[in-house]
Amino acid sequence: MASGDSSRLTGWKEIANYLGVTVRTAQLWEKSRGLPIHRLPGGGKPSVFSTTGELEFWIQSNPDHSSPGSPPPETPHPQPAGRLRLAAIIAIAVLVSVFAIIQIPLDPSTIALKVETCTLDGVLVKALDATNDVVWQWPFEDMAGDSSREPERRTDCIVQDVDADGRPEVLFLYRGKDRYKNDARLICLTPGEKRSRWEHPLGRRLEKDGRVFSDAYIGRLVRPVEIHGVLHLIVVTRHSPSYPAEIALLDARSGVLVDRYSHPGHLETITLGDLDRDGSDELLVGGINNPGPGPGRPVLILLDLPFTGEHVRARRSEDFFDNPGPQELLYVTLPRSDADEVTGLPAEVREVGVSDEGIVTVVVTSPNGSLTYTLDLSDLRYPRITSATAHTSFQLRHDALTDAGKLDHYLPTQLPQRYFELQAFDTAPDGNAR
Repeated sequence: MASGDSSRLTGWKEIANYLGVTVRTAQLWEKSRGLPIHRLPGGGKPSVFSTTGELEFWIQSNPDHSSPGSPPPETPHPQPAGRLRLAAIIAIAVLVSVFAIIQIPLDPSTIALKVETCTLDGVLVKALDATNDVVWQWPFEDMAGDSSREPERRTDCIVQDVDADGRPEVLFLYRGKDRYKNDARLICLTPGEKRSRWEHPLGRRLEKDGRVFSDAYIGRLVRPVEIHGVLHLIVVTRHSPSYPAEIALLDARSGVLVDRYSHPGHLETITLGDLDRDGSDELLVGGINNPGPGPGRPVLILLDLPFTGEHVRARRSEDFFDNPGPQELLYVTLPRSDADEVTGLPAEVREVGVSDEGIVTVVVTSPNGSLTYTLDLSDLRYPRITSATAHTSFQLRHDALTDAGKLDHYLPTQLPQRYFELQAFDTAPDGNAR
């Protein structure tokens, strides 16, 4: 049996060969002697792996590898005692260095108690402690790497105690490397365990005007919310590569779907606030309504929690996709700037916030720059924009279009009336027809 730098061994055959025993003996040692074996979660027959560092540490802790009920291992070729002692020293040093680098405790029951945050790093889900050191990690070999992600517009990994047992779980949005495959899902893991606690598939198949949208979706963000004393998860997804988007409301303990809201355009940001003054938070959502082709319109949506709660007027007979769906408390489209109109570029709500006083602030962004709006939603029947401010980037772009002859005026400090015009709807319209 060789020793050296710690490396990964995949499959029972590689593990058994490293130990100098048969596959059957290695499998029995896992059951009877605690041989360190890891399994990748997922459907079908799980793949197993270990590392040479872990195996060397186990060997030092189990000088007699045999146990009652286990067959004696095959006798490896004898080696000089001095060489064996040197190999043991090197193996222990390698093991200590490996654990010092990734800082994974040997006792799985203590891992979750150290976890504060999490992150996705390539194909690895990493759980971090308060000092951002890795205390546990788990590989998902087919997961899309960082190059396909947009971190500035995603919240794809959170830490949350879903069952209130004092031990937090890691929840992350999984998506495979093939964007057209329907494998996206929210996965709940308990740090230190070798399997997922639960998994919820994202998205669903939809149809509109004879066009079929597959159930291939991309997870955008996940956020916990307490509704009537019960912890739920809000999961925002969008179709890949077309326009439908969905907000799923899940029971955090089991991942079971409680309700869902489908929308004709991507949804990019959410926040919570008690805007109807009923003592409970509502969900405020920002994005774009553009069931293409066309630039669509930036939108702001207010949903009750749960989506079909007692304060919703009624569960409407059908949504934009002709399916039963929840009724919005508020649905407004925000104005498109003259710069966006003349260039034909889309604008969407990228940020939304609610102050303690109930003031709603919205940032609408396009390739031409950004505008910040303040909205008065004190009466949901009559929403209105109370202020509009152009960011410097938008001001410069607008005036450059004027210099190029595409607009006939420079942007004044006090924005004109068109920047204050919003439209309210009973439900999601076609943003390209309004």
